[in-house]
Amino acid sequence: MTTETGELVGRIRRAASAFMVAWVEGMRDVPGNPARVTVERFGGTVALACELLPDLDFANSVHGLAAEHVGRVDDVTAVYRRLGLRGWTEVAPVPGAASLLERLTAAGWAQTGFWGSFCGPPAPPPAPMGVEVVEAGEADMADFARIHLDGHEVPAENRGPDEAAVRAWHGRPGWRLYLALVDGTPAGSAALTLDDGIGYLANAATLPAMRGRGCQTALLARRIADSAEAGCDTVASLAEFGSGSQRNLERAGLRVAFTQAVWRMR
Repeated sequence: MTTETGELVGRIRRAASAFMVAWVEGMRDVPGNPARVTVERFGGTVALACELLPDLDFANSVHGLAAEHVGRVDDVTAVYRRLGLRGWTEVAPVPGAASLLERLTAAGWAQTGFWGSFCGPPAPPPAPMGVEVVEAGEADMADFARIHLDGHEVPAENRGPDEAAVRAWHGRPGWRLYLALVDGTPAGSAALTLDDGIGYLANAATLPAMRGRGCQTALLARRIADSAEAGCDTVASLAEFGSGSQRNLERAGLRVAFTQAVWRMR
């Protein structure tokens, strides 16, 4: 891996982690912490844990694990053991990854899958006809949160804290939120974060009844265009390997930057 490639991998991973950490910290900061969220930091390594949603991967994820600090695997494992949860993390193919994988195995983690990281220049694809994309303001956040949760098919019994946390996305520095409108009706939602020259295309969702109408293509086009306008040199996103999200990203001009191995505690 060249130095330039390694730097790009690092920037993409930091942007993705910053989004997830901020999201889960927002869940923690809902008054009373009803989701029973714990955020523990060990230097640059962050362990996120959510007792209300033990099977929600991103809410129980580790960020910033590095080969030069393999001992932190034991620290974060202890957090999840104490809370009775199963941690989840992604390991990129960077120098020293083998030692990190060995330590995860010894601590009782196992590989469960793959995620792809995608990137490309901020060159927006043509926007589809029939879908209008608008930036979401504070007054739009009820619709934004509803679409986000419905699009991800979050069960009704778990929506309270997550909805409050998503509403809190509005006004975060470097974050932009969007709604896709079909015939004037909100049908899709998405976020964009701007950090260190990366336009991170974060967490998009479409209402199940409105899928196949071009919402995701329109949201990608708008966010890529806004990344270019903001001076980003790269846009990036994550998707499960072989998924529909991957196909959407590739149609928008992004290509695989690297593949991450998904590891989870047994």
